[in-house]
Order: sequence, then C-alpha cells, then structure tokens
Amino acid sequence: MPFVFVGDEAFPLKNYLMRPFPGNALSKERRILNFRLSKARRCVENAFGIMAERFRIFRKPITASVETCKAIVAATVCLHNFLQLADDAMPPLKRRYCPPGFSDTFSPDGDTILGLWRQEKCALKTVGRFGSNMHTKSAAQWNISAV
Repeated sequence: MPFVFVGDEAFPLKNYLMRPFPGNALSKERRILNFRLSKARRCVENAFGIMAERFRIFRKPITASVETCKAIVAATVCLHNFLQLADDAMPPLKRRYCPPGFSDTFSPDGDTILGLWRQEKCALKTVGRFGSNMHTKSAAQWNISAV
C-alpha cells in the first residue's frame, strides 16, 4: 500500500490523499472508512499539536531552507516519539512530556474532550476549530453499534 496523506473535505481529490466520502447517504463500508479517516486525522492533529506546544520552533513560521525545515521536522518527530515512549513507561501521574489530559480523549458517551495542548499559545492553536475533524456524538454512538 502506498503512503498517503489524510485530509478532510476541504482538500482536493488527489491520488496521494485520502479524504472522506461526501454526503450522508453512504453505505456501511463508506461510513466506517469515514470514521476511521476522522480518527486518523485526530491522531495526527494530537501529535502535531503536542509537538508544536513542546518544541518552540513550531510556535512561529520557520525561516529556513526547505532542506533545513525537513531536518527540523524529522528531528522533532524523532524526539517526540522518543519522549512519548519514555513517558508511556512511566505511571500516568509522573508523565511530564504528555501528562494525563494533555492530549484529546473521549468521554464514555463518545464526546471529544479537548486536550490541554489546545489551550496553550502555540502555532497550531487553531487546529481543529473548523469543525471538519470533530465527530458528533451520534457518529460515536453509530461506531459503537455498527463496528
């Protein structure tokens, strides 16, 4: 399977981009795919939101060459993954990189509980406020009963 980007309805159709099927009258398979794509987008949004909060270089536009930007992103992704793995080995109350409540979670009834990283002053603070990546309570209930 090739590598792809995950986007929402605002992105154009491209063969390197997966985006949800439009409309409401969808087959069960398409609704499941849409739900999974939404979940993948939220996961990526959380990771980049946490990184933007933790690594100050992402708090403003990076004024560097494309090659330097690639190296910066690669280095911070590696550091993020290392710190996240180290954090996961700790008891929840001792986690410092991503303490409880810092990333988005879900309530038992399927509502999204926004993580504390969204309250911080970082470059990605507005991510997710456009509505396309927030599933509704009914979508969560559908997922529980249909999947």
